[in-house]
Amino acid sequence: MEQRSLASSTEEESQQTPVVTSFAVPPIVGIGASAGGLEPLERFLRQLSPDMGMAFVVVQHMEPGHDLLLPELLQRSTQMQVCQAADRTVLEPNRVYVVPPASCPSLLKGVLHLFAPSNAIPQRHPVDFFFRSLAGDLGERGIAVIMSGTGQDGTAGARAVKEQAGLVLVQDPGCAHFRGMPASAIDAGLADVVGTPEELAAKLTACGGRIAVRGSIPLGIRKEERELLDKIVILLRSLNGHDFSPYKPNTLFRRIERRMTVQQVDSLDTYLRYLQANPHELELLFRALLIGVTSFFRDPHEWEILERVVIPALLADRQPGSVLRVWTAGCSTGEEAYSLAIALHEAITRRGPENTCTIQIFATDADPRAIEHARRGIFPASIEEHLSAEQLDRYFVESNSSYHVRSEIRELITFAGHNALADPPFIKLDLLVCRNLLVYLEPDFQRKMLPLFHYALKRDAFLFLGQAESAGSVSDLFAPVAGKSRIYQRLNTSCKPQLMIRSALAGRKGAADGDAPVGNLQRVADQLLLLQHSPPAVLARQSGDIVYINGVVGKYLQLTSSKINLNLFAMAGGELGAVLPGAFARALQQDGAVTVKRIALPGREKRLLDVTVELLARPEPLRGLVLILFKELTPARKGRGGKGAQLAELECELENAREEMRNYRLEMQDTREDLNATNDELQATNEELQSTIEELESTIEDLFTAKWELQAGKEAMERRHIRQQERMEQLEAQREEAEHFLDCTATATVFLDQEVRLLRFTPQVAGIFHLLPHDLGRPLSDLSCRLLDWSSLPEDARQVLDAGIPLERAAVCRDGRRFLARILPFRRGTAKIEGVVLTFCDVTFLK
Repeated sequence: MEQRSLASSTEEESQQTPVVTSFAVPPIVGIGASAGGLEPLERFLRQLSPDMGMAFVVVQHMEPGHDLLLPELLQRSTQMQVCQAADRTVLEPNRVYVVPPASCPSLLKGVLHLFAPSNAIPQRHPVDFFFRSLAGDLGERGIAVIMSGTGQDGTAGARAVKEQAGLVLVQDPGCAHFRGMPASAIDAGLADVVGTPEELAAKLTACGGRIAVRGSIPLGIRKEERELLDKIVILLRSLNGHDFSPYKPNTLFRRIERRMTVQQVDSLDTYLRYLQANPHELELLFRALLIGVTSFFRDPHEWEILERVVIPALLADRQPGSVLRVWTAGCSTGEEAYSLAIALHEAITRRGPENTCTIQIFATDADPRAIEHARRGIFPASIEEHLSAEQLDRYFVESNSSYHVRSEIRELITFAGHNALADPPFIKLDLLVCRNLLVYLEPDFQRKMLPLFHYALKRDAFLFLGQAESAGSVSDLFAPVAGKSRIYQRLNTSCKPQLMIRSALAGRKGAADGDAPVGNLQRVADQLLLLQHSPPAVLARQSGDIVYINGVVGKYLQLTSSKINLNLFAMAGGELGAVLPGAFARALQQDGAVTVKRIALPGREKRLLDVTVELLARPEPLRGLVLILFKELTPARKGRGGKGAQLAELECELENAREEMRNYRLEMQDTREDLNATNDELQATNEELQSTIEELESTIEDLFTAKWELQAGKEAMERRHIRQQERMEQLEAQREEAEHFLDCTATATVFLDQEVRLLRFTPQVAGIFHLLPHDLGRPLSDLSCRLLDWSSLPEDARQVLDAGIPLERAAVCRDGRRFLARILPFRRGTAKIEGVVLTFCDVTFLK
């Protein structure tokens, strides 16, 4: 009955409004707000058209008793009908529904259901609860709006909306009365649009038509769109080296389409040009493509199997003090990694202190923002829905409406930036967790990733996949642990992982010898080799990294067992490995090809090989690459009788000399292999240490930096204090010496500055000038002088100050004493004149 009434209601509505949609459920806009949310709500609704064809659900934290006022207050700001939502309300377009307080709203097929708060549905986060149901019910046609409010409610729900390619609008924290809710969503990188309520309304109005019909057309990508999509993938790869070509085209297109909706771009071609002109949009698209849904202990049934079956099996025969190695690939913001750490810590704690072991968890992701968020270990209060009260109390510290991971759990995890599709995997693992990554990849790449995981795991180790992922395509490598569980145990079968050459090459930026376009490299190389009867060959960069293989070259080049390495020199063994580096170096230094003939191949049968190395200049797509051709020979038969016997003897001697040389080369090759093996081990250790060092630096860098700065500052202050103390003592001694010297000279002396003001004087001046200590700083013209016929003394002093020429004259005092007066410029070394000195030498007895 409800479906029929909904259909008739929609039909009547469609006759009244110009919006045409092929959906029974209209696009739904969820609006979350808390303290200070009334004003932005009114401003937002005031700018919306009454016939947008969308339903609006307002979820605001309110005290009981305020529920009757909010619909009336909002009704003044919009022509749409505003009403209070009730349980099982069928949402209709062009209406605003206000959720009553103390209720947690949820959606199912366009019907609003209200729940009373409980342990499973906490009242503190109704916005998160509604946004999650909005994402699950409407998918990419769901819209989340976060307004002013305290706390972090809405962030987790907005992540779910964004994962389903929905739209997230967030009020600018700068114009919000309380910035907690909008700032949390923005810091998590979830906001598609940030602005004032008026700007958000304008953006929603502009995107409304596209959202209303989104998904009504069956998802299929035309050839022209696929070519444009490849170009966008190339632009993203040029941004930071991350290659999205293994991802399913439909998944990429859906998320690109959301950014097109935000930017109001109609065609993929136009959006491609927009990306080329706006690097910031390219970065936003990269973040949108890497958004992943994660939470603590997601899919509880799988975690129950992990804790009940897998972890006890991992700890059963483990020696005390051993290391339990875990890798969680695509960890996003870290909830899954911390869940693993908590589960393992609880299991080891139950075993007792005598059976403890070291936990080493590597958590990696290609998104540096997500890794930075995970390193901080700070999560919103909404995690209470997924963790028990005991876990919250034991492993977290509550602070400012958020939870901080305690150090005992944080220290178990090493977070690092890592691209699982291109970078070498972590090895010797006991447990590998890769959830919700394979589901986005094309089937071919899924089949290549699973053998790679098999290679990274130890004997009888475990693989933990997501709910929509399976290892069924490689049933000879993994076996399910229990029923339909997505946890698998590694089977001890021999497997060489297929190497994702294209992805590995795409992840390297700025190669010294340039990157050939991967898309057309195979076609051009095939054409080149067909001209030479298509012999076994490889194309390599000047560094030796192989980019293309033609024919069967496994007889000449082999993968090493210690580490996946596509380097030509690492894969060449025996006599070929000894002579190939020299030929390769000569080919790079000279024009034309370099050929090394009659190289002995390992094995009982005598096989010879000619190898030709050539630096390519043509065709243009292959310029700078090196072509290595392999041509296997059949040894010539020895002659018989006469000259044939002599030739056979000479050939035998030559063969003996060659055998001796071969022994030397093999000995050198053994040494080379030992060095390579040692280098591989050191490289693996170095990679692990790099991840560990990166994490340690991220956790203690601030403390050590502050300590070093304080220590350096303290030492510098101490040295400066000592120098100042010594300087003060020297100055004090010099001052005392200068005063003693001036007193002993019995010469009246007056020091003046550049303004002809009194700086200092000796006691003998008392008979010439009437000076007191408080006269310091007064101009010379203001001082009372007893000299006769020298009224021009201030002008003479200024003249000496300006000209720098000393002045000397006789002066007579009123008491009859006669003086030889001198006015001398005062300098510090060879610097400019800084004042003048007046000296009065008593010459009365001479007269």
